[in-house]
Amino acid sequence: MRHIFASRLGELRMKAGISQKKLALTLKIGPGSMSNYENGIYLPPLEKASAMAKELHTSLDYLTGLTDTNLDPELLSRPISEKITFIHVIKLLSTLERKDLAEIMNYAEYLKYKRKRASYTKSPTVYRVA
Repeated sequence: MRHIFASRLGELRMKAGISQKKLALTLKIGPGSMSNYENGIYLPPLEKASAMAKELHTSLDYLTGLTDTNLDPELLSRPISEKITFIHVIKLLSTLERKDLAEIMNYAEYLKYKRKRASYTKSPTVYRVA
């Protein structure tokens, strides 16, 4: 777990464009400690690991290797409607059979296509040939 944590921490930090020193300052730890965490020498205490995950918009599950899915926890709580968030949709989808999920994915792709096509027909730079 130490190796996975170290590698993912460094990868996410670099992807976010944050230096080790800046992340260390934000987390109120020394730059040496930050380096030790990224090099897999030590694992941070739970509170610091949690703060790292929050700062890098990921989950502790991803940082520690419990999952390979890197989702921003804020995305999961983002509202879709007044009472529904992304996590509600994920929970609902997890109860469906594969065939039903495939239908939903096909329909979602169709909606993307339909929206893209509609944006082309509304654009003044698109010319139609009669």
